[in-house]
Amino acid sequence: MNAEPAIEVRWYDAQKHIILVKENRTWAWNDFYTARNQINRMIVETPHTVHMIIQITYNYMPSNAITHMWATGKTRAPNKGLTILVGARAFGRMMYNLYLRVASKEQAARLRMAESMEEALAMIHSWDAAHTEG
Repeated sequence: MNAEPAIEVRWYDAQKHIILVKENRTWAWNDFYTARNQINRMIVETPHTVHMIIQITYNYMPSNAITHMWATGKTRAPNKGLTILVGARAFGRMMYNLYLRVASKEQAARLRMAESMEEALAMIHSWDAAHTEG
């Protein structure tokens, strides 16, 4: 039995501004929902906007992906910012584009793809600058 979680969830920064999600191995939907519940708790317990970067290592997704992703995306904490996928290859990009077709405008507006962590962090910086009052 592997003690390492299939999907690792942790704070990227000490300010609790960005959640980093990383695939450690192939995963099943129960792993996904466990990670999602942890993410939701982290966001709700934080009083400011929280972004999420998902590092895609394995470019793997169990069957019925769009159904699960669509159902998950129907609810969003008011302080959830961007979700950025980093490292997706052809299959991941295809799933991303398919998801954008079925997602609400609000869901699609907060979902991005990046080639690197640096690009993802720049996207977050730009989004924060455009959405900060003052």
